[in-house]
Amino acid sequence: MLARASMQDQSRKGHVVPGCMALTVTPVEAGPGKPRA
Repeated sequence: MLARASMQDQSRKGHVVPGCMALTVTPVEAGPGKPRA
């Protein structure tokens, strides 16, 4: 649980975390009009 809190905190700051979090953050930052893989 502590690990998840750290990852979520980093995602809030705008840091892209490599792993499952990155997949969740990428589409949000990219958006439907910005292809970003």
